[in-house]
Amino acid sequence: MSASTDLSGKVFSFPEEGATAHVRLAPMNSKVLWSASVCLRFYTELHDQTFIIFSMAVPSHSKRIALFRADNTNEYHLYINGEYGTFYGLPFDVNKWNSICLVWDASNRLSQITVNQIRSVKKTRHVSPGDSVAGTPIIILGQDQDSYGGGFDASQTFIGHIRDVQMWDYPVSACEIQNYMQDLGYRPGNYLNWATFVWFFHGNVLLEDYETC
Repeated sequence: MSASTDLSGKVFSFPEEGATAHVRLAPMNSKVLWSASVCLRFYTELHDQTFIIFSMAVPSHSKRIALFRADNTNEYHLYINGEYGTFYGLPFDVNKWNSICLVWDASNRLSQITVNQIRSVKKTRHVSPGDSVAGTPIIILGQDQDSYGGGFDASQTFIGHIRDVQMWDYPVSACEIQNYMQDLGYRPGNYLNWATFVWFFHGNVLLEDYETC
C-alpha cells in the first residue's frame, strides 16, 4: 500500500515483532546529502532489547544513517556512513512519547543526539570531511537494513508508535531542536516532511489517529 498525504495528527503503529512489517519513506528531493538532521517521536514498551529507530541506506552502504537504542541501558547507537558511535546517559521513557533528534555536520564530522531535551556531547564520525550520503536512498521505519532495502532482523524490530518524522539536509540549530522537542512551531523538514509524505506500507503496520485527551 502506498500513499501521499498530510500525516498531521497521525501515527504509524507497529504492533508485533517480525522481519517484514515496515514503512518506507520517499524523500522530497534527490539532493546529495552533505549533512543531515532527523527528528521523530517514538513510543514503545521495549526496554530489554536493542531496537531500530531510523534507518537510511544507499546502494553503497546499508547504514548511511542508522539510529538504535541499546538494550536495558541509556545508550543510543548511531551509524553515519557506516561509522559506529555510542552516546551515553541519554533518557528513555517506557510507554511514553520520546522525542529524539540527531544532527550530523559533514563539514566538521561532528554528530550529536538530543532526547527529551537532553543533549549529548558532540562526537566525531571518522569519515572524510565533506563525505556525502550519495546514491538513491531507501528510508525505512520499523526495521534495520542490513542490506539495501532489506536484510531485516526480527530481533531488532521496532514495536510501538512513531510520529512527527522530519528530516533536513543541513544541521539544524539547538534552538530549532528545542522548538521541535516542545512542539513550538518548528520549521518542517525539507527532505522529509510529515505534512507532505509519500510512504509505502509493508506487512502489519497501521496508520492511526494520534489520540489525545
